[in-house]
Amino acid sequence: MPDHDYRFEVAFSFAGAHRDKVRAIAEIVRDKLGSEKVFFDEWFEHEILGDDMDVLLQRIYHEQSLMVVADLSDQYAGRPWCQAEARAIRALRFEIDPARDETGRLRILNAKFGDGVVPGVFKTTAHLDGITKTPLQSAELILRRHALLTERVGGRLAAAPACPTPEPPCPYPGMAPFGTKEGSRFYGRTREIDDLVQRLMLQRFLFLIGPSGSGKSSLAAAGLIPAMERDRWESDVLRPGFAPAQTVESLPVRGPEARHLLVVDQFEEI
Repeated sequence: MPDHDYRFEVAFSFAGAHRDKVRAIAEIVRDKLGSEKVFFDEWFEHEILGDDMDVLLQRIYHEQSLMVVADLSDQYAGRPWCQAEARAIRALRFEIDPARDETGRLRILNAKFGDGVVPGVFKTTAHLDGITKTPLQSAELILRRHALLTERVGGRLAAAPACPTPEPPCPYPGMAPFGTKEGSRFYGRTREIDDLVQRLMLQRFLFLIGPSGSGKSSLAAAGLIPAMERDRWESDVLRPGFAPAQTVESLPVRGPEARHLLVVDQFEEI
């Protein structure tokens, strides 16, 4: 495996029909690795839109991503944009000798989010079963694979190609909402956070309502949750997604004495 610095730790390539399912997985992975380390196309739409978007996407999957999660389904195989991405991933497969490069083969994780096959990938190719696994189960498998890969390449979590004078990390996640690990960079809403905490001391259920894009997810994840955890509360965040019952069942079991905060993001999906 060549010595290389990668901009993204994990990149997701998928058919549009599976967007909601893959987004739920990518959000969990992003919360662990960081908002700038996981490529999910709509989070970087401001950057990739343009006449040369197909070239940019191919560069991201082939050159700029340590690990690629690639869709294996009929919907993926039959769509032009997906094929542009697939050509770059196919080139990456060609460069990796799985029989000799035990580390390099970990860079591509095949996943099925729907029925069918992709040309050039045999039916015997082992894959992540995203059809039956919950988003949390799928994300945990991806994170375990990533951990094994980074361990084998020396634990390097390098960013984009180094500059002579590195710039400090940007405190804002761009188009993506703040995650639960970004509370230290979340500013300006202290009064709202305090109000939410006080309300939760008085009532068991609380609805956070506002226009799309007003920062509800960020307020809950990077504001409310860290504040509650400082007071020894345990917390979980879930999105109902396409199978709400399975998503709830995947949550860890809490003890009867535990103070537990459950944040349901995108509650309108129920």
